Amino acid sequence: MYESTPTAAVQAEGGQIWQTVDGGTRVTFLFRPQLGDFWGLVPKPIVRRIYMRPLSNNMKRLKQVLESQR
Repeated sequence: MYESTPTAAVQAEGGQIWQTVDGGTRVTFLFRPQLGDFWGLVPKPIVRRIYMRPLSNNMKRLKQVLESQR
């Protein structure tokens, strides 16, 4: 489980689920934004996309690095 810091642009909580799958591991990220002020006016799917895009890119890069070590 994780929680954003008080100074983060988007307050959120969530976690990760790690599952063994054929040939690897699947990681599922859970994201629950706690929207208020400005972010309360932005639809949740857009907030989720803004928040998850960098995380998704970092996970893809991590996957590449780990797979190159085999």
